[in-house]
Amino acid sequence: MIAAGTAEAQFGSSPGMGGGPPGGPPGPAGSGVVPKRRFVQLEEQSGEIVHEVRFEGIQTILPQAIQSKVQTQAGQYLSERQIREDVRNLYSTRWFYSVEPRVEETEQGSVVVFQLLERPIVQSVGFTGNEKFTSEYLAKYIGLVKGSPFDVALNKEAAKRIERLYKDKGYYFAKVELASGGDKNDRSVMFRITEGEKVVVRGITFHGNEAISSGVLATKLQTKTQKFWFFGGQYDKSTIADDIAALKAYYFGLGYLDAQVSEKVGFSENGAHVYLDYSIVEGPRYRIRNIAIKGTEIISENTLRREMTTLPGDYFTSRELGEDLRMIQGRYGELGRINAKVEAIPRYLETPGLIDIDLIIDEDEVWRIRRINVHITGSNGRPTSHTRKRVIENRMVSAPGDLANPRMIKKSEQRINREQLFEGGPLAGPRIEFNPVPEEETRFAQSLMRPEGTVRGQNLDFVETSYGTNESTPLVRGQNFERGLEQPGNLLWDSSPQGDPFGPALNSPPYPFVQYREGDLDVYVQEARTGRLMFGAGVNSDSGLVGNIVLDERNFDLFRPPTSWDDIVEGRAWRGAGQTFRLEAVPGDQVSRYTASWTDNYFMDTDVSLGLSGFYYQRFLDNWDEQRSGGRVAFGYQFNPDLSGNIAFRLENVDINNPHGAPPPPPLAAVAGSNFLTTVRGTLAHDTRNSAFLPSEGHILTGSYEQAFGEFNYPRLELDASQYFTVWNRIDGQGRHILSLNGRVGWTGDDTPVFEKFYAGGYSSFRGFDFRGVTPKISNIEVGGFWQALGSVQYQVPVTADEAISLVAFTDFGTVEQEVGFSQFRLSVGGGIRLIIPAMGPVPMAFDFAVPLMQEPFDEEQLFAFYVGINR
Repeated sequence: MIAAGTAEAQFGSSPGMGGGPPGGPPGPAGSGVVPKRRFVQLEEQSGEIVHEVRFEGIQTILPQAIQSKVQTQAGQYLSERQIREDVRNLYSTRWFYSVEPRVEETEQGSVVVFQLLERPIVQSVGFTGNEKFTSEYLAKYIGLVKGSPFDVALNKEAAKRIERLYKDKGYYFAKVELASGGDKNDRSVMFRITEGEKVVVRGITFHGNEAISSGVLATKLQTKTQKFWFFGGQYDKSTIADDIAALKAYYFGLGYLDAQVSEKVGFSENGAHVYLDYSIVEGPRYRIRNIAIKGTEIISENTLRREMTTLPGDYFTSRELGEDLRMIQGRYGELGRINAKVEAIPRYLETPGLIDIDLIIDEDEVWRIRRINVHITGSNGRPTSHTRKRVIENRMVSAPGDLANPRMIKKSEQRINREQLFEGGPLAGPRIEFNPVPEEETRFAQSLMRPEGTVRGQNLDFVETSYGTNESTPLVRGQNFERGLEQPGNLLWDSSPQGDPFGPALNSPPYPFVQYREGDLDVYVQEARTGRLMFGAGVNSDSGLVGNIVLDERNFDLFRPPTSWDDIVEGRAWRGAGQTFRLEAVPGDQVSRYTASWTDNYFMDTDVSLGLSGFYYQRFLDNWDEQRSGGRVAFGYQFNPDLSGNIAFRLENVDINNPHGAPPPPPLAAVAGSNFLTTVRGTLAHDTRNSAFLPSEGHILTGSYEQAFGEFNYPRLELDASQYFTVWNRIDGQGRHILSLNGRVGWTGDDTPVFEKFYAGGYSSFRGFDFRGVTPKISNIEVGGFWQALGSVQYQVPVTADEAISLVAFTDFGTVEQEVGFSQFRLSVGGGIRLIIPAMGPVPMAFDFAVPLMQEPFDEEQLFAFYVGINR
């Protein structure tokens, strides 16, 4: 309904309505005879029909363009709500300083009038001097087009943005000016661009450095030289300050506490090439005269000193001192003192090159974990997620009731992050926070400290607390409490009709009562894109050329089939349990393999892993063609961080076709055609390596026993061992010379078929010999051995400071024979090169040359062996 108002009444003056935006100029009055005006009551729509929509005050903008922004049209019902929405839409175009609507009565009906005050509008946008970027690209980049609001400040900012774009692309001397558009009376915008030459870094030199080579220093710089006249080398002046800071920090970390770094920048005549020279004054390398430890009460000073590697008289290095600080914090963390702090304060002495170090320790209180709270955010920050909380809880090393040990909390973070189910980084996580509980909420006031610890490598059926087992609260490892447990009575001092529940043990307690506080562990994770489709290719001297196509889902859930179409669209189906599902196709000219596998690392919420796999395999060997199809079921268990075990059941059908020889030798003829193989294999592995791909310290020792039964009945024993040593490294810990020792011993029973015997030779087992070139033969046909003993010694030296290129020298030795012994011992020596290209994956490319020094007449030599692979 419409109520009559005064002749001058208009719509309300709230923001977005008549009068323009707050602070905006008033709209001009209409001209000519002013019809009667009315105020429209706020209702969805009136019963009146709009006769006309009119725009007043426009000068440069076409009425058709304005009409396209409003919804009020002639012939519609008159609606104040719609008019208000039209006002907001007109303001959002930024074409107008003010928009004042009104309704006028005429003989023909209601007329809706929008009184407008235009902003200046850009009539044209142009660019001159641009060759590297098209005008269309630059216009889109700055978002300035014909019809945009004209604003001098925005035009100047657009010129700066274009100039930054050029400099970010390496055109350091680029200049962008406003040929027009810098005056408020302008209506066209023209950018005058002087691009200049693209500036690249052609050379970086150092002088004054004596202790550290220039090659090593170059690895610390963000600035890099151009490679092969095409790749990289972009010059950015702002990174020079960062380079200087990085060089100073590097020298400081090695004990050169007075090191100074300055730079000189030189340009070629045309300004296209930059040459950087860093001048270094190293100064003396400081030694430590004395280390003072202050603030120790719980752990004795002597105990800490015995475990420290930084000693008086040593050169100061921040790396070694940092390891000692972490060791001390770790010792306190084992006692639940999660907030213990250790600060190293250097004190300079009058004697040049000597410092004292004060270690200030804040021992903190004892803390225990009350509960674990899991917070899962969906991918791309969505509030809903697909992953079950149990996926996180199963990977936690810490559990409710444990001491708050930061090392174990960090290890939990690493276990959660290791399988890449969740986003990484400081913001996305995985992140575990320890949050103290207010003292009035603490469940237990005191705890008896006992020397025995809780074994974490098991599934707990019940919660174990300081007061025994609460059988009403079943708990799997790492599960968080949904509700806090009730605080029990203090059995140490309360009267109890059952008598003293602890018996005589407390009459003379051997361990003190320790006051502690409690806190919660809050685990924050954000789901990552866990499904991957990967492509790769490889070639090596053993297997020829192969391709690789992998479909991999790391957050699979075998027991979550789709129940609706939305489950598939939203990605809920088959996802959320932290299982791994993998389909892999590896076609090749000599070897082809197709597999499907499913793994649950925490089967039924225990520490036992379960893996199922099916496969098809085909290989064209020198003496026969081999096809395998079958499956495996494997159970695994991690006893501790270094020791793991595995039991695997294998069912295979093995087809042997095209056997060579006329007739083929008996061991080969006996298995021609189809063979069914059934085995069970148990394996123990102890692994202390610091890296799976490029270890420099530690060992891996693997022993296994396999028993075949059914069509073939035989035992099989194998033992593999590798030990890695860092023989030498730079003072910064890098540039490592690595000595590796490898050995392999195996024996199998007399009923072992020819396709399961031992063979050696090739890149992965015995260099200097062809693939399977070290093996017993019958009539020049490889038939394998029942015994093998192989070894290798290799020394690796980096050539470049970043360790991307390394040289190796090695010797391989051993034998494969029909009987246990060394009557056919072989030996080869050689050398090779290793190349690490990050874009091609973590495994280095390898090229080796080897020459046999000891061999048998029937052995097959191969002087060159190699491996090259790429995965994306």
